[in-house]
Amino acid sequence: MQGDRLERVERLFHEALEREPRERAAFLEEACGGDPDLRARVEALLAADRRAADFLDEPAWALLDGPRSGEGARAEPGLPFERLGEHRLVRRLGEGGMGVVYEAVQQPLGRRVALKVIRPERVGSAEAQARFWREVETIAALRHPGIVTVFGGGEDQGTCYFAMELIEGRGLDEILDEAARREAAPDDERILRWTLEVAEGLVHAHACGVIHRDVKPSNIRVTADERAMLLDFGVARHLARVSLTVTGEFRGTPQYASPEQVRGSVGKIDGRTDVYSLGAMLYEALTGRVPFEGDTAERVFRMILEEDPPPARSLRPSISRDLETVITTAMEKERRHRYPSMQALADDLRRVLAGEPIAARPPGWVRRSTRMARRHRRISAGAAVALLLLVGVAATLAVVGRQGRWSPESAEQMFVPMDEAFGFVPRSARRIAWMWTLAADPGDPGGHVLRALDAIESGELAVARGALEECIAACGPRGEADLESEAHHLLGLVGHGLAREAGGGRSSAGASSLRELRLNPKHHLAHLQTGMSIVGGLHRGGEVEQFEEAIAHLEEVLRARPRHVVSLLFLGRTYYFLARSHGFLGLVDEAEAQLQRALALSGEEPYHVIHNTLGALALLRGEHEQALEWNRKALAVAPAQNAMHAHNIAAGVAAAHAGMGRFEEARRAYLEVLRKAPDDAGLCLGMARMSLRAGEEEEALDHARRGAEMWTQPPQGVPAAARVVMACVELRRGEDARALDLLLDTVYSTAFCARDLGQACFLLATLPEATLRSAEQEGQFIGVHLERMATRAGHHASFEGRRSPIGCSTIGVLHWYRGSHGLAIDYLEEAISARDGWPRAAREHHWTEDARDRYFLAMAHWGLSAEEPGHADRARECFDAAEAAALRNRAPIEDVDVISRVRDRARDALSRDP
Repeated sequence: MQGDRLERVERLFHEALEREPRERAAFLEEACGGDPDLRARVEALLAADRRAADFLDEPAWALLDGPRSGEGARAEPGLPFERLGEHRLVRRLGEGGMGVVYEAVQQPLGRRVALKVIRPERVGSAEAQARFWREVETIAALRHPGIVTVFGGGEDQGTCYFAMELIEGRGLDEILDEAARREAAPDDERILRWTLEVAEGLVHAHACGVIHRDVKPSNIRVTADERAMLLDFGVARHLARVSLTVTGEFRGTPQYASPEQVRGSVGKIDGRTDVYSLGAMLYEALTGRVPFEGDTAERVFRMILEEDPPPARSLRPSISRDLETVITTAMEKERRHRYPSMQALADDLRRVLAGEPIAARPPGWVRRSTRMARRHRRISAGAAVALLLLVGVAATLAVVGRQGRWSPESAEQMFVPMDEAFGFVPRSARRIAWMWTLAADPGDPGGHVLRALDAIESGELAVARGALEECIAACGPRGEADLESEAHHLLGLVGHGLAREAGGGRSSAGASSLRELRLNPKHHLAHLQTGMSIVGGLHRGGEVEQFEEAIAHLEEVLRARPRHVVSLLFLGRTYYFLARSHGFLGLVDEAEAQLQRALALSGEEPYHVIHNTLGALALLRGEHEQALEWNRKALAVAPAQNAMHAHNIAAGVAAAHAGMGRFEEARRAYLEVLRKAPDDAGLCLGMARMSLRAGEEEEALDHARRGAEMWTQPPQGVPAAARVVMACVELRRGEDARALDLLLDTVYSTAFCARDLGQACFLLATLPEATLRSAEQEGQFIGVHLERMATRAGHHASFEGRRSPIGCSTIGVLHWYRGSHGLAIDYLEEAISARDGWPRAAREHHWTEDARDRYFLAMAHWGLSAEEPGHADRARECFDAAEAAALRNRAPIEDVDVISRVRDRARDALSRDP
């Protein structure tokens, strides 16, 4: 009888699951026939199933007779499939918006896995399948102990699926629910450790361009050995890809959603979105309640946008002040006030665990007042007006008392409270602006203002006063009347601060009153410091959007000050870095025009960095003699006592020699400068490339490894370029497996350069077929890695309406690898066409890119020749054109291994029958 009863509960449970939630009550009323015990048992299972929001939670079915798994496990009745591919389904684990997850056994390995299957109602939907495979590719491309591992995927019986490691343990939501039921105090150390482990996993995801967008307790699994793992990337967003989400469509869970998610601001979704959600999760874990509670999602959304949660210490006073500050900083409504990155949050969590002082600071009085106004909306607006009048009068008296010369209008344009300005820009980045400005043009009054602001932040008011006095002295001869009046205003405030210090007997009394002063983001000096801080990291590479943002800021400066030398220099350098990183070589003429303007405005003492950058442009064109000449001029004008960028000049000289095949001169130049700057990763990389071309493989490997080790220090990441050089050495030695691992590792490079990723992609595609087949069988998912390389290399990126030829080439190679020869031909031809806009010298120097694409075109046409014989003739034409170029020219250093391997692969392909 008990068995019959159990079978009836089982049957009704599955029948109820197949119905819409609103229909289940009526169904159970009729099906249970007045048996309240039977109905209660079925409803308990349905409730347990609803709680299984995490796709790896214990399923409701397991409550009937306990978990069953393993090779010999009996399959749960009612499963929609007995097998999918090589996977035998055992039991249902849970479901989400995109799929249903089952425990399965992978045969013949006997490995237990979690198998995610696209939801039945989404089968046949092209958009749903695209989303499903995006999740596969996203997780497969992430390699971190805190992120679930993907083993493989496929399609069977018309259904898409993929297999992941099966995580034994419990969801964090279960742990928190159990603690709440027992009314047990949270174990702060465990919670912080788990939060830190999740943050470290997200640091890796963000470095790979992936934003999770749904960080919450049910998506975190705590394993049996107390490790926290992040799950479910179903709504993750890849910053380098075109989003499949409709603009304004909400993705995430309301209680943990950031304000930008609630607003539907897709363009503002970045790593700080996950910072907010992790902060909300930590708030709940420590206080026992979510930050915002409402009876509807709309009510929660409104609270997220308009209200502040109760301070964590008001709910649980035992929480330390530092920990409350960490939570508050992570959950700031304005992104600029949050931690600037997940790494910064992880660092502070680590400090809290170690009992060390944190980097975050409690909000200043401006933001505290704003929060109080949000929490107490009935406070009279008159009080706020009176306060503003009082502050205004005090500031006016201070200024008039000091100088008596300033323009209220221009001052209001220049200064605003920190709450409305670029407070998130790190001080180290802001310092770039004044240091570069005064180095390039010592008389630039704007540089002195920025120097003064930096001194105010560090509490050095006397230094700030001196800088402002220099600014005022420089403004008259240059006709900078507006800047002069603004400097007088700031000088008045600094004088007032110095007076407070003198009267109060405390060295920081006056400085602390000014530290929240920031430039108005609309002011040209704010555009200068922001644009220059962005450019500061672009020499290693970056996304096209970062280059566009830097260019926009610098152009704003030049609209206000068309003759500003450092803005012209940085604009030229930005165009150069963009051309070099993403293959937009049509920009080299624009870069040179900006640099020549800067040179003409520099007078008799031009800044040596201008010459050095012009030399770098000449190297990009392949004009090695001209590059050597520009760098010799840079050496002649560089101050002997100023070593700034001296190593870049020496590296330019060495690269010019190497480009002309003078390897001994190049080696001497590299070694000389490496003795002076042994920790320069770029120099090591240049030496490695030169050694590779010269046939010195051991030396190339040694310098590439050194460069990679230097680049692993945060926040730079390991550059793809070093991995490519090491892979080339291993390929020459016949170590294909080692080369494969190195090439796959380039996907995870945070020092992003599309050209380096493109080279890795081309080398990967030309590995021996046996090596690639073996890797696929081991679950290395070569196709997914190739697509990620192609996407990051710029497939979806364009600049001023131009598509990246590197992106077109790599996506073409991806389609060739997959056997989609028609699409491969389209993309490769688009890449060849895009290069027609390059200057002639650059096109001739980088002939290998056209030749490489023609070799791939030949293989793609050959792949179609069995269906249409005309493709065979076209294949031979493409191959012959590439061969003629190869015989005519010599490959640039960085392309030598790529072109030779592609050529060998094409020759081999065309020797076979179609």
